[in-house]
Amino acid sequence: MSRLKTVYLVSPYRQQWQHYLSPGPFWTQTCTRLATFPCYHSTHDKEQQLTMQQAVLHHFPDKQATYKFTLRDKSALFTRQAFRLFQETVNNFGRLALTDEEHSWLATSCPYLTAEYLISLRNFRFRPQEQVVLTFVPATAAYDSAGHIEIDISGLWADTIFWEVPLMACLSEIYFTHVVTDWSYEGQKELAYDKATALLRADCVFSEFGTRRRRSFATQDIVLKSLIKATEDVKSNGKLAGTSNVYLAYKYNLVPVGTIAQCRVVYGGQVSVDLISVLNFNLQVGRSTQRLPRCQLGRHGSVGNRVPKRAPHRFDRYLLERRILQGNATDRREAIELIFNESYSSNTERAIRWQGLRQDSGDPFAFGIKAKDAFESLNIDPRSKTVIYSDGLSVDKSLRLKEQANELGLNVSFGIGTFLTNDFKSASGGPSKALNMVIKLSTIDGKPCVKISDDLTKAGSS
Repeated sequence: MSRLKTVYLVSPYRQQWQHYLSPGPFWTQTCTRLATFPCYHSTHDKEQQLTMQQAVLHHFPDKQATYKFTLRDKSALFTRQAFRLFQETVNNFGRLALTDEEHSWLATSCPYLTAEYLISLRNFRFRPQEQVVLTFVPATAAYDSAGHIEIDISGLWADTIFWEVPLMACLSEIYFTHVVTDWSYEGQKELAYDKATALLRADCVFSEFGTRRRRSFATQDIVLKSLIKATEDVKSNGKLAGTSNVYLAYKYNLVPVGTIAQCRVVYGGQVSVDLISVLNFNLQVGRSTQRLPRCQLGRHGSVGNRVPKRAPHRFDRYLLERRILQGNATDRREAIELIFNESYSSNTERAIRWQGLRQDSGDPFAFGIKAKDAFESLNIDPRSKTVIYSDGLSVDKSLRLKEQANELGLNVSFGIGTFLTNDFKSASGGPSKALNMVIKLSTIDGKPCVKISDDLTKAGSS
């Protein structure tokens, strides 16, 4: 099957790419969540990205990285026109730059970002021609055949770390405006308002985490305005804590929020010998990079480790099996959880400094009980810490977790993403599903990385 690899420097879609990449503020259409608490790169979805880049620049400035895109739903196909528009959009990322006003806002709103880092962020530029290869793979031999899009990213880790969120956000918007178009914005404002109202009436604290897989930038903007409106109308102990989209936090004067990105955990595994070293490495890197006396949230549920290319199944085999043989765990999942608890509980001072834990995958209800036990084993009042749930949340699931937290005496918060920013029905009334896609760290300095997760669909290796 032939593959189309083309860089479209001149295209009839000049006006269309501007819809995805506004010539205004740097992170207008690419915002994602920042990394230690709130914020993201230049103003986007992952709080993780900004603080992650700061950590990488501080600790690993010369590391080379590759990332790999995976679209899990193989039935989702793109037209050649959609591919060309995506290529055109990506090529124009090089025009983006942080404005003086955004720089000042980040310095004030994100005090954990150092002055030195903000200077480097101001000078940062995407280099799509050097860092991103887009490939169109036709599904059939016909010239006008629809097909799949492959995305390969490579370059300095500190430079390429920003590509994940904006690439997926733009690809999703192009797919739903040029390929699958039997949907509308009708009712989105009311739907988001009703969801927020239900959460607030149950005293839930929640954040909007939906940049990467949003239907469109317009959808996320509509959703946030509705969440803000509900917060103003409903009086309760609940609240909208913020958004992972740094640009929208900037636009609406919200707190930019986020947790630790999985790529740091995965890299910690690549340079460490065993799981305990992995976890200690990541907790220490987070602490040593931040300026504040209290750090971000530790991430539970995904662990990275160095593995031979041909034998990923041997991942920390002996350490895990020893726990099982000792009778402390019945399977490898329980063994990994046991090792995480050992690492977290090994340093009381560090556990006190970190504000809490984020549950990334697995059973969230079981995790709540284990988190409480971990805090109490260190003589830490569970109510002084925060447990963040952010794995595939809906309103109903969040309400049930809140009810459990009340019974356990836990302080919890919810990071809700795709359920807020890509919850649509098709014109026929059936669900119009979001693209099930990820971009994961694949290698560092040529060495493969792997993500081990409680959820097999989230696990992966290069």
